[in-house]
Amino acid sequence: MQCSQKIMGKDRYFSHSRNRRRTESEAEPEPPDYLQCVLEDCRLALTPTDPADRDFIMPAQPRVDVILHLALAQVKKKLQTKYTLDKLKTIFWSYEQVIALETPGNGGDNVLDCALDYVLWYGNRRNLETNCVVICAEEPIASEEQYLPLVAAMAIIQNNRVERGVNKGTFGIFTDGFKWVFIHLNSKNKYSPLVLNWADGEEQAIVNTIDTILETAATMRPLYGQSPGNWKKGSSIWDWKQWSALYDEGEVTSKANSHTSNHASSFRYCKMAWFSKIHNKSKDSAKRQKKPKHSKKADDTSSLAASVDDKTGKTHGKKTPSKPTTSTEQAAEKPAPESATKLSDKGAAKPAPKPTAKPVQKKLPSKAVTDLSDVDVEDMFDLTFAENHGDIWHLDVSDRRAIPDHLRATLSDYDLVFGKGDRNEAVCRARLNVILFTILAAKKKEEFGQYGTGKGANKRVSTESNASYKSLHWGLETSLSYPWTHDNTPKLLRGRMDYCLWYGNHKDAETNMVVVTPKRGRNHLEGLLRAFCYLSMIMHARKKASRPSTTLYGIASDSLFWTFIRLDTQGKVSTHTLSWRDGQQIEIVAHLHRIRQRAATLSPVQSYFLSREPTVEEATEFDLSSEHDY
Repeated sequence: MQCSQKIMGKDRYFSHSRNRRRTESEAEPEPPDYLQCVLEDCRLALTPTDPADRDFIMPAQPRVDVILHLALAQVKKKLQTKYTLDKLKTIFWSYEQVIALETPGNGGDNVLDCALDYVLWYGNRRNLETNCVVICAEEPIASEEQYLPLVAAMAIIQNNRVERGVNKGTFGIFTDGFKWVFIHLNSKNKYSPLVLNWADGEEQAIVNTIDTILETAATMRPLYGQSPGNWKKGSSIWDWKQWSALYDEGEVTSKANSHTSNHASSFRYCKMAWFSKIHNKSKDSAKRQKKPKHSKKADDTSSLAASVDDKTGKTHGKKTPSKPTTSTEQAAEKPAPESATKLSDKGAAKPAPKPTAKPVQKKLPSKAVTDLSDVDVEDMFDLTFAENHGDIWHLDVSDRRAIPDHLRATLSDYDLVFGKGDRNEAVCRARLNVILFTILAAKKKEEFGQYGTGKGANKRVSTESNASYKSLHWGLETSLSYPWTHDNTPKLLRGRMDYCLWYGNHKDAETNMVVVTPKRGRNHLEGLLRAFCYLSMIMHARKKASRPSTTLYGIASDSLFWTFIRLDTQGKVSTHTLSWRDGQQIEIVAHLHRIRQRAATLSPVQSYFLSREPTVEEATEFDLSSEHDY
């Protein structure tokens, strides 16, 4: 971590903290008994258990979600004897925010942007304050350079805290779900690192460290009673809108940059000493080279931000994409081959005709699924809605399943954790994760031992079954695009499915079920419309690829209200809405189990031994790409 060592020294915070806990004879915080059950459900639901898919890597964030949320729940339970429930509700995790370091000039550009996956807020709602930020690694942690963006974000926060006279330290966590890097930065810009690994049996130490950080947040009350104006003066730019603008439906929008400039005028920029040195050095260099004013962006500063981006693979600043080279330009750049000269009948040299470049395919204009109205959706996809559902949503007594105890306990803890936090998309997704993962994991557990790997109660041993859950797994944040005609104009429809249920070998997997969460507040209709679009696009692509006709299923849910969707091969839609809060949990779980059963029938029991057929993507212009595609 060479860059950070230039601006910070090391202290021994974590060593002293652990010694204090031992000398005070406090009971070590124990992780809840059901934590391991929930983590195992995550593993089963997010990875295929098929022998052909041993190289599959699970995304980190769902696992980190569970650990951080349940840890905060345990701390709140412990502090209920000291603080009122209303006080504890003001401590919560916030998600997907961007902290930006503004340039010293008046241009309003951000030299360094750090995308944060979690921010721990404490205090009153109008005086929100943080002492901990978290970034999830996009790949297994291998070097210290990967968490440089975390150090940068911590330095910005800590500098502002010192400016306001608050001398508490700032914590940072960088993790891939198994390896956890804890960093403490004190008021003197000295940092203390601690690296622990869950896979090495250090889960107790990880829980202890998280517990220490969360308890520190609960006892930080120095800003209570201050006006919102004082809070704004000492704050950096917390650009919570920029994240959603940049990644809305998988498309980069032109509105993204406007959010930063809108917030910049109401926040005071606090210049950090180490950044000032870089800036002054770059100004001197610019004077020597006599650069014009418009090139004032410092080379050193740009390289600092670029080094963070290059070493992490994550976009933490503004990048200008390189212009793609057309086929004509590529042909012009290639040297002519030696045989490019032909001889005529008379023996005279005659230049060979130049190869005709293939015409560049015209790029279709994009249309986001979220921009379609309900009338557009119904007309474009030729949908009809069933008035008489018949027995489609009927449940027999045998279909009903008990809700696992660890699922009930986890959801109860989540209610305590989220407190007064807005029920935004990230909060809905956290609850949906544990529900969807637990149900799929339960189906997989029923199948354990099927191929001679052991026998037990409730385990099927017949290899003749036409249903297998081994390849089933949830895909997260999957972008999709498909050509479609809208308003008599060919367009490329784009969207992003929050969840899709994959079956088959993961390299050639296909899906027959999607789950979406509302993105605009709690507008349930918006989620329904997106689900209709995605199901229709998948159905059309399957038909074009000559796949067997099959009914598709979808769910639009904010984790409380659940609308189950059935789209048959004739384009007829049937829906069924249930509420988790109104005592209909068992019905919701039963429908989830039944849909998994139908998806399993599409997954061949021994698909990895069969000859491979082209995927829907290969046979059509349907395009799927997951943010967690390793």
